[in-house]
Amino acid sequence: CKAIRNGFMYVGNVFYEYIVSPVYGCVTWFWSCVCRLLWKCITRIKDCIWSICKAVYDNFLLPIYSCASWFARTIYNGAACVGKSIYGCVTAVAKAIYDGVSAIATAIWNVVGAIATAIWNVVGAIATAIGNVVGAIAT
Repeated sequence: CKAIRNGFMYVGNVFYEYIVSPVYGCVTWFWSCVCRLLWKCITRIKDCIWSICKAVYDNFLLPIYSCASWFARTIYNGAACVGKSIYGCVTAVAKAIYDGVSAIATAIWNVVGAIATAIWNVVGAIATAIGNVVGAIAT
C-alpha cells in the first residue's frame, strides 16, 4: 500500500514538476505579457486621446470662446453706450419740451391773469362809479 501510494506520489510530483508547472508558468508568463501589452496599449491610446482633446481645447475651443466673449463684451459695451446716449438725448428733449410747455403755460397763465385782473379792475371801477353816481343822485 505504501509503495502504491509512494508510486502515485512520485508520478504526481513528476507530472506536476515536468508538465503542470511549466505549462502554468508559460500560461502565466503569456497572460502577464498580454496584459502588460494591453495595459500599455490602452494607456497610450488614452494619452493620445487626451493630447488630441487638449490640443482641440487649447487651439480651437479656447480661442473661439475668447473671441466670442470679447465680441459679446464689445456688443454689450456698445449697446450700453448707445443706450446711454439715447437715454440722455431723450431725457434732454423731454426736459426741453417740458420746460418749453411750462414756460408757455406760465406765460398764458400770466396773460390770462393780467387780462382777468384788468377786467376785474375795470368792472370794479365801473361798478364803483355807478355806485357813486347812484349814491349822489339818491342823496
